[in-house]
Amino acid sequence: MMDVLSAIVLLIIMIIAVVWLGAIIVYFVMLLWRRRIGKILLPLAAAVVIFGMVYTYLNPAFVCPEEYRQYVSAEDEEYLLRLWGGFYGHTPLFATRISVIYADEEKIQVEVDYSIFGSRVMSHGPDGIGVDKPLGGW
Repeated sequence: MMDVLSAIVLLIIMIIAVVWLGAIIVYFVMLLWRRRIGKILLPLAAAVVIFGMVYTYLNPAFVCPEEYRQYVSAEDEEYLLRLWGGFYGHTPLFATRISVIYADEEKIQVEVDYSIFGSRVMSHGPDGIGVDKPLGGW
């Protein structure tokens, strides 16, 4: 299981990467600001950055892939809930419950419940991460 320090370091690295990407997008948009197209690109760049941050936080496989590979035991689930608990537990962007639906040696299917948005079913296997049922069940 990933210890708390390495989880915090991984989370900080992800936040820095998203902010860095956003800064690059905003920089290039500001270069085009004098043109009419620049006024359209600034809100678009902000939307891309916000979507990236939301997707990163909505997907616990990015935050702790080791737990997914170990089939998210009860101890791992408690750890994840502690990581997302407290202040973040009241926001809709963080998971409140993670349960394993199916697991074998190559693939794991997990249902993740969120505070407001509902639940999502995701699979993690050799082909990568897939969303079997998106938020809201659409």
